[in-house]
Amino acid sequence: VVVSCGSPLLPIVAALAREHRARKIVMMKPSFPYSLLRYDIALIPEHDRPTQVKESFFVDLAPSLVNTDSLSKAGARLRDELGIPADKYVALLIGGDTKNYEMDIVKLDFAFREIRRAAERMHAKILVTTSRRTHKRVEELVKKYFDKKTICPLIVIANEKNYEGVVYGMIDLA
Repeated sequence: VVVSCGSPLLPIVAALAREHRARKIVMMKPSFPYSLLRYDIALIPEHDRPTQVKESFFVDLAPSLVNTDSLSKAGARLRDELGIPADKYVALLIGGDTKNYEMDIVKLDFAFREIRRAAERMHAKILVTTSRRTHKRVEELVKKYFDKKTICPLIVIANEKNYEGVVYGMIDLA
């Protein structure tokens, strides 16, 4: 069995499988020009909005290199470099629009209000980051609800300034 977890190596994976007469498994939907039809089994994250392919399974999560060590190192770096104090945290990771999905600003307004209320009830602080795909209107809403002076010691607007390993660090601290 040869397992492929990313498009850049797909030609090599195909050649290796052919050479060893092996079955091919793809994890994640490969990008154009590669086709899911060239695989024996496909494990595809539901968020890729997959079309039904023979012998395919839709999963809620995608494979990742995240492990306890990488998380704790990133958390320590955030604490040291950005002065994030030891406390109880909630991490809020905000993505962005895609060609098939647009974030609903009304629903986000409600969600942000509730997240803030929940954190206050739990006596927790909120760590917030956006994505480079996050729309400006969502970034403005983030700035409205999450203020560094009160409940949020870290707000990262990726289109303005980004920090390496911020997501791993936020997950570790939360």
